[in-house]
Amino acid sequence: MSTNSLLCISAPLCSVQVDLVFVLDGTGSVGATNFERMKTFVQKMISDFELGPEATRIGVVVYSNRASLEISLDAFEDQESLQDAVAGIAYPGGYTLTGAAIDYTTTFAFSTRNGAREGVRKVAVILTDGVSYDDPAEPAQSMRKAAIITYAVGIGSNLDRDQLDVIAGVPDNLFVLDDFSMLDNLRTTLPTQVCDGYSSASSQECLDSPHLWCLSHLGKYEAACVLNFFQLVSFLSLAPPCRAVADIVFLVDGTGSVGLDNFERMKTFIRKVFAFLDIGENAVRVSIVQYAAQARTEF
Repeated sequence: MSTNSLLCISAPLCSVQVDLVFVLDGTGSVGATNFERMKTFVQKMISDFELGPEATRIGVVVYSNRASLEISLDAFEDQESLQDAVAGIAYPGGYTLTGAAIDYTTTFAFSTRNGAREGVRKVAVILTDGVSYDDPAEPAQSMRKAAIITYAVGIGSNLDRDQLDVIAGVPDNLFVLDDFSMLDNLRTTLPTQVCDGYSSASSQECLDSPHLWCLSHLGKYEAACVLNFFQLVSFLSLAPPCRAVADIVFLVDGTGSVGLDNFERMKTFIRKVFAFLDIGENAVRVSIVQYAAQARTEF
């Protein structure tokens, strides 16, 4: 990262057990180009999840005035095959019956015969660009009564906010985007929420900088690049400790011009460096020498 000196590597895939179904708006108002953008978004989301019978299963429903299960939850167990299948989904056109599509997803896409697993968390991500001709309120409530978590993604300016609210159920599960080109923005938040979310770490000792926070993610603490309280950029995993064999000496200025506060900052910096070192007889050895008018070895 350019904002700090910490070395980071990509965060692990979401490996929790989730049955996840994307419900894509294929109506005439979406258009073929934007339908392709939705498919690309789903393909990118697939890359964030570990697939398999003991991990995540992903299905896809496409709807307009009728709904179709394009990919069942148990159809694929590897990312590449699933992404190829998404690429092959045809754009149907038609008018908008979101309520009927939600009913279809609940009863058919999340059925055990189509790969849904008993006792596994179930999530539906419903994307739409317009107003439904049928009322989605009752179907959305029935979906949640079936223990399916609903996320609503409204795209564009021709939206019915009341319909989106009832589909999402709770404000945190609603996303409104200006246009289809903004779908990529969801990849900073949606995979994390599907994987049980994250929370700020209060007591965990972290190597913080203004843009590097320590958050609980997928059951363990990880570094996260955060621009502000409302925008999570990405999760990062701190790189493993340095395994080299080395003798390192820190020469620390202890003169009066440094001052007590800055001297403490130097000590904090050294402690942070220690976190990345494998310290031991056959690894890294560290010494500190403090100097002013005279020098002395602290250890």
